[in-house]
Amino acid sequence: MLGERFGHQWSQISLDNGWEFSLWRHFDRTRRDRIVAFSGVTGTDPEGRTVFSDEYVVDPLSYFRDPNQIEPLLGDVQIAVGIRSHIRDFFDAFHLRVPSIGLDIVSTPLVATPAHRMPIDYFSGPTKVDGTLGDQSVSGFGFHERTQPFWRPRQMIIVLRDSLLYLPTDAVASSPLSAEQLADLAWQAKPALDRHRYGQARRQLQDRLRLALVPITEPHRSHLKRIVDDLVDQISFFS
Repeated sequence: MLGERFGHQWSQISLDNGWEFSLWRHFDRTRRDRIVAFSGVTGTDPEGRTVFSDEYVVDPLSYFRDPNQIEPLLGDVQIAVGIRSHIRDFFDAFHLRVPSIGLDIVSTPLVATPAHRMPIDYFSGPTKVDGTLGDQSVSGFGFHERTQPFWRPRQMIIVLRDSLLYLPTDAVASSPLSAEQLADLAWQAKPALDRHRYGQARRQLQDRLRLALVPITEPHRSHLKRIVDDLVDQISFFS
């Protein structure tokens, strides 16, 4: 109903050695975004032979915030019934690994926030791909489509953790904490969120984490503070 039950991430990847890959991840929103069938990676080699694997790893390297420039056709209705928020983040750059195929690539967007006016939140746009296939370096282009919004507190804490975990080295050069330690500091708010102890979660985020973000270089610091503020806003909404 109203696109609330499922969300997805789909990527088409064309490599310069003639291989074509497709990643599909299907999320059941009613079961805390559990990945459900069909989810997996299919590939076609230059001779037309196909391979498939449902054993893969996707690490979201970054997220983007919906700038709310394009309103979905059912957006107002979704907000009215409480299944949509004005604050929504979506998958952006990601790292895909498929051990059985030997695929190890990073996909980065070529368009910042490619929204389309559909009945639900829908973003799709071109990507640049680089990495390895077996022992061969590869590059190429792709297409990234996603309808899975992150806006509930349990989702926003994941956005925050991932955004800290994959900070580039230069972003934390002046920080006494590593990217991994910053991500752990943010993740310490999750038990409080799970137990609906929102005041405790807010204190962890506002008093401890925001202070730890001070040494982070720009533009990363402002981006991370925005995610923290969005999460705190959503906690306030739910509490």
